[in-house]
Amino acid sequence: MPWRSSLKNICLLSLILIIIVPYAYHKSYQKIIEMNAFMGDNISLLVIPKLAFTKPFFLDDNEKNNLNTGIMSIESNNHLLLASHSGNGIHSYFKKLEELNIGDEFFIKENNQEKKYQIISINYKDKDGKLSYQSKEDNLVILITCSKKVLDKQVYFVGKKV
Repeated sequence: MPWRSSLKNICLLSLILIIIVPYAYHKSYQKIIEMNAFMGDNISLLVIPKLAFTKPFFLDDNEKNNLNTGIMSIESNNHLLLASHSGNGIHSYFKKLEELNIGDEFFIKENNQEKKYQIISINYKDKDGKLSYQSKEDNLVILITCSKKVLDKQVYFVGKKV
């Protein structure tokens, strides 16, 4: 029967995908680790499990630390600001950021250490070309991008170390 042949092909394809997808994920993660070793301590990783997101970013003093390479980091008032585009470009890493909610977690991996953060607030502000955040708390990580939900605003996801 012809449908058995199709079913057999679907099962074979599914089996191949079950094997290949985790392997490809492992290989891409391994490339990030290798790149980290090659670059030394000048690179960090932002990991957002809810979005299946893992991307490297360069520290403040690296010449590659800019929006054109993906994620720009800025240390300001004892906070780490991480900014990226939310559009459709190749370096628009934060296009799904607005799927996050208060209580969601993310991680910063650097110098063989992993720091866990939890989102404690989500704020919108006018797009004025400035990336800054004022708070009396120390050691926050703020993820910043242009909002897709509220036009002409930037959205700030404030993470506190857990």
